[in-house]
Amino acid sequence: MKESSQSIKLVKEYITVRQGTVRGRKEPIGVEFRGKSYEIDRIIGYTKKASKLGGHGWRWACIINGKERFIYQEPAYGKVAEKWFVERRV
Repeated sequence: MKESSQSIKLVKEYITVRQGTVRGRKEPIGVEFRGKSYEIDRIIGYTKKASKLGGHGWRWACIINGKERFIYQEPAYGKVAEKWFVERRV
C-alpha cells in the first residue's frame, strides 16, 4: 500500500560529514548517520536550495550505497559553525 504524502512526516537530523578536496574544491566524501559511517560513491550535483523543513544553504545530491540521497549544508555565519543534515522520515 502506498503512503500518501500527507502521512509522511520529516524531521531534520544533523549528521557529521567528512570533506575532502576533489577536483580542486572542498566537497563531502563521507557521512556519519545514526552511528554508522558511509562513503559517498558519487556527487551528482549541488544547488542552492532550502530544505522542506526550513533553513538555507546547499543541497547536495549524492549516491550513497547505490541510492540517491540528499544532504543539506547550512553555511557558517557569525560564531555558528557550518552544519549538515538530512531530511529523515518518521
